[in-house]
Amino acid sequence: MQSLRCALLAMTAAAALMSAGTSLADGSEPGPEVVVRGLKRTKPVDVPPALDLYARMPRIEQIAVSPDASRVAFVTRQDDVRMLAYYRFGDGAKGVFKLDGGDVSALAWADDTHVLASDSRIAVRGTCEAGGGPSSTQMSTRDLAQVATAARGTPGSPTASAGDPAAAADQAAAKNLLDALRPPRCAFFGVRGENAVTSVNVLTGKGVSIGNHIGDAPSLALGIPSRVATGQLQGPFLEMRAQSVGNQPAQRVYLWTVDSETGSGHLVDDGGGDLDRENRYVDDWLFDRDGTLIARTVYDFQSRIYRIEMKTGGKWKPVLSREILVADNTFAPFLIGLSSDGKSPVILDTATHGKDASGAERRFHYYRLGSDGSLSEQLEKGDASEDRPIFDPRTGRLAGFARDAEETAYDLADPDLHALYQKAEAAAPGQTVAVQSVSEDLRKVLIRATGGEDTGSYHLIDFDAGKAVIIGEDFPQVPTNWIAVQEPVTYKARDGLDITGILTIPPKPALKNLPLIVLPHDGPQGHDALGFDWLAQALASRGYLVLQANYRGSDGHGADFVSAGYGEWGGKILADLKDGVDDLVRQGLADPGRVCMIG
Repeated sequence: MQSLRCALLAMTAAAALMSAGTSLADGSEPGPEVVVRGLKRTKPVDVPPALDLYARMPRIEQIAVSPDASRVAFVTRQDDVRMLAYYRFGDGAKGVFKLDGGDVSALAWADDTHVLASDSRIAVRGTCEAGGGPSSTQMSTRDLAQVATAARGTPGSPTASAGDPAAAADQAAAKNLLDALRPPRCAFFGVRGENAVTSVNVLTGKGVSIGNHIGDAPSLALGIPSRVATGQLQGPFLEMRAQSVGNQPAQRVYLWTVDSETGSGHLVDDGGGDLDRENRYVDDWLFDRDGTLIARTVYDFQSRIYRIEMKTGGKWKPVLSREILVADNTFAPFLIGLSSDGKSPVILDTATHGKDASGAERRFHYYRLGSDGSLSEQLEKGDASEDRPIFDPRTGRLAGFARDAEETAYDLADPDLHALYQKAEAAAPGQTVAVQSVSEDLRKVLIRATGGEDTGSYHLIDFDAGKAVIIGEDFPQVPTNWIAVQEPVTYKARDGLDITGILTIPPKPALKNLPLIVLPHDGPQGHDALGFDWLAQALASRGYLVLQANYRGSDGHGADFVSAGYGEWGGKILADLKDGVDDLVRQGLADPGRVCMIG
């Protein structure tokens, strides 16, 4: 199959898909299918382009293909207006809809006609909102009076004297009732993601907020709800009450199935309900593609015990228990997904399984949790800070891991998926390829390719048909002859440690004694990767050589490399950057008298 670079040259670049002046490909021209005819690729020019061309937002912000890969949806912009664009391959059906405010952090298809646009935030995992006022933790004075009155059974009775035995008995009964009805004090046991999810019908443009039409209080999705065999969406939702009801937390989580068109839904009976939740807080569930419940997480806010329970014989059985000690910042494990055996949950936990000494370094791994409470060895080769799980699109089970460093590397146990990912990576010779998604039949792959003259572009590849369809390019406004070349580099730090990084080489002038800008990433636990970096490219267009070093403490190269950076901010980390400069000077690439570090 021809390279995607050649395919790009044969196509009109995809772009806006939103203005009246943007025309869709009519399918009459020869060559590969084109999703959109919009902004044409900027022709080569002799002078550097304006800097603001580099600083614009990418043309495509989020993208998702339907499970059968017959449709694509993506978020894009025109004139600073965020739009949701939809296209159906084959017949060219399309639609464009304006999105009202907020960011879109993820897209997913609920079914053939509904796209889920999600805006996520990191929030405290607990029984009430972080920083919540007294309404979250105590009853009002009027509530107290009402309970006391109910205990006496004589509405409007005057306060009894201390010497009245009957009054003392009434007060004791009132206290017991108060203790039973008083909401729990706020308890926090980690962080989690909360999502404002909108379901958009791509045929009508109608959108509905998922969570506003269930229960008697607004709810937020905890993650993006999953499609189950019934065709409904299923997932945990956080009920956002202003104050608690009885002895329940102000914030409670329930499992709902929701209709993607109307947003209405019904509670899923997990075999417990509120009666099973006295002094207990359930905040997550794991279920399979059929919607069958497999595991849930429970926090007892009286005993401070956190549990993962699995369903056995129709009943919930604790398989992992841990006391959450605030002083020790005890970690409460997360349910991540279904393991390859289709029965056991994959969890995220610390390497010591909660036995971390206060202030000690923590490392996180993925484990398989057995029904007997046993934990497997870590499932990934590195650690969870740099390895992310990949799940089989056919079964929803764990298939392997992807490691993000200078380039993305895949480690997949399933032979079919392994072969498919290898073909995807080989589809763009000389470019860096990241797999975005795979169709359920494993015949089509959505990839993002970058490198060479490509600022980052999305392609749907049909390996059976031998075709690649371009979806769009991130920065089509940058002329190809002003896209700087990136090269991975490795050099020795002064103590012998290998340091890797990215060198961006300006299109002009010749690579010799150039002014150098060192552009370190933030973090320090982060990394720079191959791909179009707008700031590095803008600087290179003005003739600067740009070094982005992944100094010690950066992730992507193992936990030991991360640990090597502890306590070295301003010490060996700074020396790593200086050693990179010296290496380029020794090679005659950089001028030692013209070096600058920013960031």
